[in-house]
Amino acid sequence: MGDLLNREPKARARHRAAFVVVCGGVAATLFACASVLGIEDRPLRADTDGALALDGGDGGGDGGAEASCNLLESRACSEDCPRDFCDDFDGDGQAPETRWVTPIGLQNPFVRGDSGISLTPQGNSPPRALSARTSTDSATSYGMLAHLLTFDEKHQGQKFDGVRVAFDFRVDELTSTGNGGPVKDAGNAAMLGMLRSDVVKPLKGIAIVLSGRSMVLDVADDVLGSGTGGADVLGVIAEGLDLTFLADNWVQLELFVGDRDRAVKLGYSPCAEAWVTPGLVAAAGLAGKALGTACVNVPASFGTSDWAEFPVILAGSLLFSAGTAAFRIDNVSADFYVK
Repeated sequence: MGDLLNREPKARARHRAAFVVVCGGVAATLFACASVLGIEDRPLRADTDGALALDGGDGGGDGGAEASCNLLESRACSEDCPRDFCDDFDGDGQAPETRWVTPIGLQNPFVRGDSGISLTPQGNSPPRALSARTSTDSATSYGMLAHLLTFDEKHQGQKFDGVRVAFDFRVDELTSTGNGGPVKDAGNAAMLGMLRSDVVKPLKGIAIVLSGRSMVLDVADDVLGSGTGGADVLGVIAEGLDLTFLADNWVQLELFVGDRDRAVKLGYSPCAEAWVTPGLVAAAGLAGKALGTACVNVPASFGTSDWAEFPVILAGSLLFSAGTAAFRIDNVSADFYVK
């Protein structure tokens, strides 16, 4: 992939510092025990089933769910809260990819290297969740599920305003023995992404990436890091993470692509800053946005914004260099928003 972050304006750095101060009491409580353990560069294994349920922002009722549903809260699939897409992996006898519509040019599971997708009984909502694992001693590897979303199929005759994907996740294992990926000179692993559905290589897309103690939003001309080049636009979601916390708690992760004004309404506060211009943006949040948010403009290299009306969503485990990554994922949901 391309080089490290476009350097942030000073105003943006001040904004992030202010967020840390405001949320310091919450973060200190959440990370206190993990900070004492301090296992920054060691393998992570989760053996407990603690849960973190943090809501955020305006749930709204103008997307794919009923007005009584909070679209910003990840939950098990329910007829009481219909979604444009939902999979809690709890269907009797289902394969991991049963509910996922495979895009033309890809396959389900979407696998490269020593990778695999399976169901596990250790979910956030019983009885099951998705287990995604990948390892490699060299190049990019991944074990993911891919699903094609189509706006017109769900909201014919209406005007697209954005699409949001969310799930609950936990880190079961994460080691990096090589450098590679969007953050320079570091190991990088991704678990949630969104691609252009034309599947022309290199794949243009957006990913949420763990790198060291940071979580980063990556908008890339080559999102799988195939080495064919291209630019990256990066936004920092959270810094100073102790990954033991992500091994001991289920945390909601969310990714939004759509109009900047909609992103601001949904609580992605960095989208309101001066460096984010009107138009199509990518935004992300961790733990209902309580532990961090990021927002960047989607560059012109992605083409016209209508690609976001039929995106491919990815959920699983991706490594950009040597190492091992294993995540548990539950309650995947996706919703379109309309103007």
